[in-house]
Amino acid sequence: MVSRRMLMAGLLLTLGACATAVTVQNAPADAGTAQTFPASYDRVSAATLEALRQFNVNVTSTQEHAGGLQILVTKSLSAFSWGEVGRITVVRTSAPPTPVRVVWEKRAQFQITGTGETEFSRELFDGIRRNLAALASRF
Repeated sequence: MVSRRMLMAGLLLTLGACATAVTVQNAPADAGTAQTFPASYDRVSAATLEALRQFNVNVTSTQEHAGGLQILVTKSLSAFSWGEVGRITVVRTSAPPTPVRVVWEKRAQFQITGTGETEFSRELFDGIRRNLAALASRF
């Protein structure tokens, strides 16, 4: 009987530590990892969306609001991860530079595999830089 109670308590604690799309969507506006890019808001938004298309993530929502573009993404369960969830915000500015902010969490906080915020942000920011360079070469 005691072991069953311990199992239930452990299960409840585990479920309480799970990240969801709502968790990252409701994170403070200044949460996460940020980097600025020397381009207009429109170009950085386009470069960010294109970078996300090149990754193994699912864009679940894009929402334009007064503060900028908010993009919610998920990364599916795999053999090495319980999955991840994230929010990318391209902050609206009237002139460059344009900040991009990433909040990224593993679905299960106890998992040691999967992509962390530092790694995901670095890859996303590199993709944005490559896409901005490609956009600049067209003009």
